[in-house]
Amino acid sequence: MILRNKEGGTTLAKADHTTESLNLLGASFSEVTATDKSNLGITGGAKISQLNPGKLKSAGIKEGFIVTSIDRKPVHSISDIENALKERQGGVLIEGIYPNGMKGYYGFGM
Repeated sequence: MILRNKEGGTTLAKADHTTESLNLLGASFSEVTATDKSNLGITGGAKISQLNPGKLKSAGIKEGFIVTSIDRKPVHSISDIENALKERQGGVLIEGIYPNGMKGYYGFGM
C-alpha cells in the first residue's frame, strides 16, 4: 500500500497550523472586498464565507460576519485571526460587523 498526500503525491506534506486553528473555529474565511470596506466604513477584517459546527457557530455568529478585532487587536487579514488564536487558551472576544451594518460582539472559550 502506498500512502499519498492530498495532491496525490508521495512527498511528506507540511502541517498546516492555520487550517487546524480555523477548523476549531468551524469557519472558512475570505478577504473583505474594497466595496465592503467602503460601504461599512472599515479598514480591514476577515469575512466568514462558510460556517460549520465549531466555536463561532456555538457563539451565535452567522455567515457573512466580518471579524474586525480579536481581544481588542485589529484584524486586517485571515492571517491576523490565526496569529491571534494560535496556542490561545481561555476567553476570546471577537468584534465585527455584518454586511447590513449591524455590529456584533461575541465571547467564547478556547
